[in-house]
Amino acid sequence: MPEIQKRFPSTKPVKRKSRQRTYVLISIILVIIVVGVAVYVSQLSNSTTRGDFALSAPPGITIWTNATTTSTISVNGTNGFNQVVKLSAVVPNNVTATFNPQNITGTGTSKLTMSATFPGTYSITITGTSGLLTHSVSPVVATPVYANISVTSGTITGTIEVELFRAETPMTVTNFVNLAQSNFYNNLTWHRISSTTHVIQTGDPYSRNGGGNRTYSPTGECCFWGTGGSSQKVPQELGATKVYHNVAGTLGMARGSDVNSATSQFYVNTADNRPLDTVNQGYAVFGRVVKDPANLVQAISNHAVNLSSPYEQDHEIPLDPLPYVITVTISYSP
Repeated sequence: MPEIQKRFPSTKPVKRKSRQRTYVLISIILVIIVVGVAVYVSQLSNSTTRGDFALSAPPGITIWTNATTTSTISVNGTNGFNQVVKLSAVVPNNVTATFNPQNITGTGTSKLTMSATFPGTYSITITGTSGLLTHSVSPVVATPVYANISVTSGTITGTIEVELFRAETPMTVTNFVNLAQSNFYNNLTWHRISSTTHVIQTGDPYSRNGGGNRTYSPTGECCFWGTGGSSQKVPQELGATKVYHNVAGTLGMARGSDVNSATSQFYVNTADNRPLDTVNQGYAVFGRVVKDPANLVQAISNHAVNLSSPYEQDHEIPLDPLPYVITVTISYSP
């Protein structure tokens, strides 16, 4: 008899089912891709057809240790933009930042509240996101630099403590700190005391120890008080002026007609001087008095001046005993 051959079940149905599962899987993947592309195109279309937005913040923000500071963040929609923009911030571990509100629809503002646990200059990034649209700004954020100015009014000696806004006026503050640490300001006279402009002014090396020429000469003799300065010029920085203004107690940079001609001379406002914010293209505020227990600013502003001179330029020059800056000491915490 012929040998009976073993017969095995056909594998064709199994292969057919395997192919069917593959087709289903491919179909699902294709559907997912199509839906994803459709969503992307829809968002892109919405972003394109519904405009865009701009995000803005102050270029410099002063914050204080263990205290909160509030700044305004602006979202400005363009070309009919009316979508929700979500705000977020990337900050160092020792800095906190919160927004109120965090979401803005179309155009609006949010209050950014920040604080730091210790002094420093910090890099932060503020981002606004709406769908596929993302815009970021990176303002300079820093705690103030502090200067203890030891002064005499001629009769009273004491210390004026000021804080310097390095976030808004970094070049101005760096210049001031460098001059102070090189003892440039030591023993300079408060050479200008004005009851009309309401400032007291110092920083002229010609006036050191009361030297130089304190009497005006129409022939232009050397070293008249108020005409000297340091060698380094500082570009005009009006960031702090827009925030703190030329008001009583703020410090500003003196200069010539060239807005970028400030060097070492600075003034303290003894009254509200807001016209100085804009007159002659503005005068740069870079700090403010925070402690003056002996009321030395007021005492110096009341110091007698040379009103008997026939020249108006002498009418703001102090008489003996002269008021001086004795020393300036820099620190990074109050």
